[in-house]
Amino acid sequence: MTGEMAVLLSPNQVFIYKRVFFNEKTIKRHLSKKDWHTIKNVVEKVNLDSLAYFEAPSGERGIDGAAYASFEICFEDSLYSSQYYDGGNPHKKLKDLDSIVYEIYNSYDRISWEKLNKLSKKQEKKREEENNKDMIYTIVEVQPKFNGGEQALLNFLENRPKKALKNGKGEGKVFIQFTVKKNGTVSDAKIICGVNKKIDKAAIEIIESMPKWESDKQRGKPVNVRMVLPIVFKLEN
Repeated sequence: MTGEMAVLLSPNQVFIYKRVFFNEKTIKRHLSKKDWHTIKNVVEKVNLDSLAYFEAPSGERGIDGAAYASFEICFEDSLYSSQYYDGGNPHKKLKDLDSIVYEIYNSYDRISWEKLNKLSKKQEKKREEENNKDMIYTIVEVQPKFNGGEQALLNFLENRPKKALKNGKGEGKVFIQFTVKKNGTVSDAKIICGVNKKIDKAAIEIIESMPKWESDKQRGKPVNVRMVLPIVFKLEN
């Protein structure tokens, strides 16, 4: 789980910001005098002017599986801010301060990381589904099938060109690309390698006249698939 946590502490309030992926929550609470006194005792042992220069152990804001943490403390009319650091492995000079900040944070925060993580995964899944709605695959786990199977497809591609050739449009092999949509319909027919305008047009008409295919499956769900088929136009002797 990768997230971000920021805590702002002042003599009378605590402000907490939490984010997991794209899901974020903020809370603002009154800080008790007892808790502020505890923080003040620790703060007085730390050189707050150097707080911003304590680098994260990793040296970067990219720590898989952990939460980035930062905090700001309003103390004696000045605001001191830390850099972002690994919440599970703070700089040694920050450990005492991090420990008390984390303790205060836990006592005031009512939004669990687990809940945020669960919500974020749900949102991420929904976002992925939205992104995949119009995605066109070229390879899928279960390929789409022509209505009636492979032999029916061969028969379809053999008989239709013969009808077109009766109108004297010539002969040759056309490679045509098209999309089998999630509902099995065919769309977006396009010539990849053609013969001439008349035959190419006939090839597109053949693809567009196809009945619905049996939809494919990717991770158990139907998706759009791009396919390429050859259509042979051959004059009979």
